[in-house]
Amino acid sequence: MSEQSKVVKSYLKKFPRGTTLGLARKLFKDYPLLFTSVESARSVVKYYRGQHGDRSRKKVSEIIERIPIPESDAEDWTPYIIPKNIKRLLILNDIHVPFHDVKALEICFKYSENNIDGILINGDLFDFYKGSRFEQNPYKRSMAQEIDMGCQLIKHMKQRFNVPIYVKYGNHCERWDKYIMLKAPELFNLDGIRLEDRIRSQVDVEIIYDKRIVKHGHLDILHGHEFFGAPSQAVNPARGLFMKTLDSCLIGHLHKSSSHTETTLGNKMITTHSVGCLCNLHPEYARINKWNHGFAINEITQNGEYVLHNKRIANGKVY
Repeated sequence: MSEQSKVVKSYLKKFPRGTTLGLARKLFKDYPLLFTSVESARSVVKYYRGQHGDRSRKKVSEIIERIPIPESDAEDWTPYIIPKNIKRLLILNDIHVPFHDVKALEICFKYSENNIDGILINGDLFDFYKGSRFEQNPYKRSMAQEIDMGCQLIKHMKQRFNVPIYVKYGNHCERWDKYIMLKAPELFNLDGIRLEDRIRSQVDVEIIYDKRIVKHGHLDILHGHEFFGAPSQAVNPARGLFMKTLDSCLIGHLHKSSSHTETTLGNKMITTHSVGCLCNLHPEYARINKWNHGFAINEITQNGEYVLHNKRIANGKVY
């Protein structure tokens, strides 16, 4: 066996996923005395990979085929698009059943009646108190009870509004599946175990998980926990969101209403929003805070643009 053949075969075994041209370039660079050009090195690589046709393959004592890149476990992560026929979308954030605020919800519902085409529960419909990492009161409701109460609330909304309802997971919603994976991973793939299965066994809703962005027209909607390092430390949460995304979008999660607008050099206006919550404003883990009740309605105009109505609730009124 020639020195040239030995070198080529050793490189084929050392770099089994290398492309033919890539290996040829490396061989020519490393051994300029053995190969007159990249193309001559490429010809030898193709020979030992059996790529010179059937006749040449029969002459090769040992064919070293390229090992392809292994299939990836990466998952598709594309936005969830709200249907175009839904022109006015009610966006509810951080209800945190069973710690929801009944009065705030009723004010929101009354304001929105006969005025919307769909409802997005944008994260944290459930609190899942017993699945948190904090100290827990054993007398609080169980996680299963929370699911029943949350589904009961969805049923009320379906009867009251008669519009499509979309439920996006927030960080509290994710506590259920994470708890099962941590405590009983063997049960995780059984039918009826995941939160999605538990909800759909009681109500017919569209469920959005895996931290997917929701698009309604040109507005991107997130819960707020999707970021690596949430914009929660900013004085103005909406500006913190702007610094994270540099695009027009909306989040809940922070339980505070705010808006921030900037104009680019190309005269494009970018506006970000954070929306208030619909839960108890003074839970045991955060008695003193800067939260407020609120909701949003996103309206798609005739020219395809959108107008966001970021509403606050205070003193029993909508502002």
